[in-house]
Amino acid sequence: MEKKILMTAFCKDRPGIVADITEIIFQAGCNLEDSTMTSMLDEFAIILFSEDVSPSVFHFQHFVLCLIQHGNRLHLNHVLRQCQTLYYQ
Repeated sequence: MEKKILMTAFCKDRPGIVADITEIIFQAGCNLEDSTMTSMLDEFAIILFSEDVSPSVFHFQHFVLCLIQHGNRLHLNHVLRQCQTLYYQ
C-alpha cells in the first residue's frame, strides 16, 4: 500500500512559486509524482500527488507542519488529503 498526499494550492502568481512548493515537498521527505497547474490572470493554482518515500512510519503531520511553516511565508492557500493506493496483482 502506497502512502500519498493529494494537495491543492493556490496563491498570487509570481516567478519561482513552483520551485518553492516542490522545496516544501522535498523538505517533508516526499517525492512529487504527478501535478497539474494553471495560471489565470494573476492567480496560480496547482494540484499534485506526492508520495512519502521515507522508510519509517508515514509522517503526514510532518508534511502539514512544513507546509504551514513555509506556506504562510509564501501566502499559499492549500487543502491536503492523505490517500492510500492499493495495487492488486
